[in-house]
Amino acid sequence: MPPPLRQVVLKLHSRCDLACDHCYVYEHADQSWRARPIVISEDTVKHVAHRLAAYVEERGLDSVSVILHGGEPLLAGPARLRSTCAELTRALTRVARLDLRIHTNGVQLSTRHLQVFREFGVKVSISLDGDRAANDLHRRDRRGGSSYDRVIRAVRLLRTPEYRHLFTGLLCTVDLRNDPVAVHKALTALDPPRIDYLLPHSTWESPPPRPDAGSPTPYADWLLKIFDLWQGQGRGVRVRTFESVLSTLRGGPSLTEAMGLAPSDLAVVETDGSFEQADSLKTAYHGAPATGYDVHWNSFAELAEHPGVRARQAGIDGVSAECRRCPVVQSCGGGLYAHRYSAERGFDNPSVYCADLRALVDGVAERITDRTRSPAVHSDDELRFAQERLTRDLLSHLHHRHAGTAEWDEAWRLLVRLDSDEATAFHLNALLAHPYVRTAVRRALTEEEPVDAGLLASVAMAAAVRARAEAVLTWDHTKPELHLPTLGTLRLPGPGRVDVRSSGRRIVVRRGPDSYDTGDPERWRPLRSWDSAAERDGATAPRLLVDDADPYRDCFPRPAAGPLNSDDLGAFLERLSTGYALLHAHTPGWWESDDAWLVTTVTPLAAGAGLRLGAHGLGALGVGVDIGPGEFARALPRVARRARFAALRETADLAVPGSPAERLLDEADDWVAKASFWQRDPAAGADRRGDALDRAGRALVGLGTRPRRELTPNGAVLAGSLWTQWAEQHGHVARLAGFFRGLGVREGGSLLVHASLGGSGLPPDEVRDALLDVLGPDGTLVVPAFTPENSDTSSAHLARTAGMSEWEKAGFRASMPPFEPETTPCPGMGALAECVRTTPGAVRSAHPQTSFAGLGPRAAELLGEHDVTCHLGERSPLARLYRDGAQVLLLGVGFEACSSFHLAEYRMNPARPLRTYRCVLREKGYWFAYEDLDLHDEDFGEIGRMLPPELLTVDQVAGKRATLFGMKEAVDRAVSYMATSRR
Repeated sequence: MPPPLRQVVLKLHSRCDLACDHCYVYEHADQSWRARPIVISEDTVKHVAHRLAAYVEERGLDSVSVILHGGEPLLAGPARLRSTCAELTRALTRVARLDLRIHTNGVQLSTRHLQVFREFGVKVSISLDGDRAANDLHRRDRRGGSSYDRVIRAVRLLRTPEYRHLFTGLLCTVDLRNDPVAVHKALTALDPPRIDYLLPHSTWESPPPRPDAGSPTPYADWLLKIFDLWQGQGRGVRVRTFESVLSTLRGGPSLTEAMGLAPSDLAVVETDGSFEQADSLKTAYHGAPATGYDVHWNSFAELAEHPGVRARQAGIDGVSAECRRCPVVQSCGGGLYAHRYSAERGFDNPSVYCADLRALVDGVAERITDRTRSPAVHSDDELRFAQERLTRDLLSHLHHRHAGTAEWDEAWRLLVRLDSDEATAFHLNALLAHPYVRTAVRRALTEEEPVDAGLLASVAMAAAVRARAEAVLTWDHTKPELHLPTLGTLRLPGPGRVDVRSSGRRIVVRRGPDSYDTGDPERWRPLRSWDSAAERDGATAPRLLVDDADPYRDCFPRPAAGPLNSDDLGAFLERLSTGYALLHAHTPGWWESDDAWLVTTVTPLAAGAGLRLGAHGLGALGVGVDIGPGEFARALPRVARRARFAALRETADLAVPGSPAERLLDEADDWVAKASFWQRDPAAGADRRGDALDRAGRALVGLGTRPRRELTPNGAVLAGSLWTQWAEQHGHVARLAGFFRGLGVREGGSLLVHASLGGSGLPPDEVRDALLDVLGPDGTLVVPAFTPENSDTSSAHLARTAGMSEWEKAGFRASMPPFEPETTPCPGMGALAECVRTTPGAVRSAHPQTSFAGLGPRAAELLGEHDVTCHLGERSPLARLYRDGAQVLLLGVGFEACSSFHLAEYRMNPARPLRTYRCVLREKGYWFAYEDLDLHDEDFGEIGRMLPPELLTVDQVAGKRATLFGMKEAVDRAVSYMATSRR
């Protein structure tokens, strides 16, 4: 079943009283408006209302939005607007909550319109492009006159106390000719609830205007100037584009169709009743939004199955291959669907604004990254404190937004009173640590509607009860029950005004002459706390709250179960008790570990859910109602440790949000946790544990290849800890790392390794991982990735062609493939070199015969430039490694393989003679000839033996000799040796 349609754009009038030259309806490719009725008929409105009501009921939707649109919908007049709203209200409010909105240019807006909107709760947004000069670049009437004064008059009408609650915001189309700071200041001066900045509709066939010179991303630059101002002003007004990027960078949902991967839930009904896809498609080609469906003959369910609608609901699978590879795709989402269009490839392209969207997301991510060192990385007590502070900050932000109403302010004063008294503050802190309080506050911060005062009041009253403080609050309660977080639920006769009093551990709710209290077992359902089986066996273990009633507990990736009856709850807890006992028997000390105390609340989830973490806050554990004790015992330690990672990520930036490093860090933590999980079941989990360790190692290695700026200091600490945990589990790698560390490999340095592992039993990936572990997150591992096979004079080539006829040799030569840095193997360099070369994230220099491969944050810097006419000299990676103070490790090979000595050949005076080299480049059969130094290595073994012993550290591992030395000292001595021995 396709995702449901939740928004309907209803075209009331197909003409407009402005002549905006950037309008997608009239000025772009699709001109279908010319053949449509000017005003929608009442019969068509009735069909829309009844078809939509049937669809909403069929899909079980709790709400639906209808956006009145045009052309200019106000041209339909107040009477037609009223009859349309009345028809929609009659048909839809019996099955769902109806959210009515209108988007207008504001020119015609009057109190007559606003009276209709107030009657039906229609929310109003207005298009305005900035100050007078900015707005009048495009938004002029048909005589060329300014629309600015009339629009400002409309905004001021909406800002009057009588209609302020209907005002939802301003929409501004970006024009690079306008000063972005002046535009934003002009819009914020009007005190709108929200601003949307929209990129002008464009396609690859009709690209957006760009300056002739300057930045390649002018639209991103324009928006980032506003972002900097908005950020500096404390984000006082909501800006949908920025909020969407911020949300997706932090793992949240997209808030706009223009960005992100959320499936489209939009349908359009034109004035003739025809169903269309998104209006923005009119910019692509004539007929692009058409579906061939009509509300008179087709249902919304049929429209939802239309291929064009489904195409905009495919998420990551619906964007181009280039977009799927992009690290910011979760935030960008490939851009607005219409902006991807080209005549050649249809919509299978990145957005025409691709570079700008990438720069915008990257720019926002870099600006919001907090690189301050957090003590929460090192201490669980500090982590809990940081979590509490975060909840308080969010609650304060929510209060700042909604302060001013008597009921809200009364509840806030109660919280302040409880917080000011040391005796009661402890209980308030305990309540604020409840994970679903965080979820409630976060959701309230994303809502456009005023927040129900009951949210804050129920938190305040629950804190008062926990503190046994007397308190009284009154508010209009919108639900048939009152839930007090961490305590329980009191059933009421229905919604209505309540007077709530706390006295000791008791709550009394008065509704007129009637009262209801928590002493009535027929109405009060308390939450249970639960002592584990391990505690009854004498171990110290946490006492957990079992919360199956909080209205905000639906924050897990699987559905929450409904409140359990007594028998079902008892059976559920018995399975958990058995699981706790199994875990205690298998790992007696786990209950004393820090991880055990990170779970505070257990919530039953639907059958098959397993164990899941909540989305917000520390402590929420979702458990499938059918979980077996064994699964619970095995999975709990893993999930508990993941709780720490999730909580830490909420309170401290570990990496630049949305960056590959953030993803790799998360993967590494998850796979290390999974390896630990499977370690508890060695019989069934040996293969899975090995796979988990391998994946964790790859993630950590990949993390080491990312630019250093992607990890914050907090992330670097965590990455180092994960390396240690991984090595402890890996065993063999840990021992190898200890050997290399003892040999003298420097943490944070660069290391060139020549290795032959044959006969040692050392897997190349373990050697690689051990070296990277010692080098740490700032170190760089380099190996030779030479390809002497790509030649017609090398010994490797001559050996391969030995015994061939001249005709066969010519055919073989013509068929030789060209050198490709990403794919050409280096079989003669050994298994370790090939392992490093093929590791995801590895960098390889571009020389077709003497390339180097590397892993680490400086690999690109050290290997980036490699002149084809300089095998191993001053314009090769060897010279940069020399200047970097690199170390050289010979593992299972002698100095005969020490390529660093070739650098000494280039430094001989007088210079050595040149010779001609040949190799295949670019394409098969294209042989490239060049001159370079005539290189020789016959005396490298002798040079090695002449090096002073104090320059070398020598040991053995797995039967292989290991020699470590500084590259600079060895090369300098080689130069001196060659000056006298090579004459």
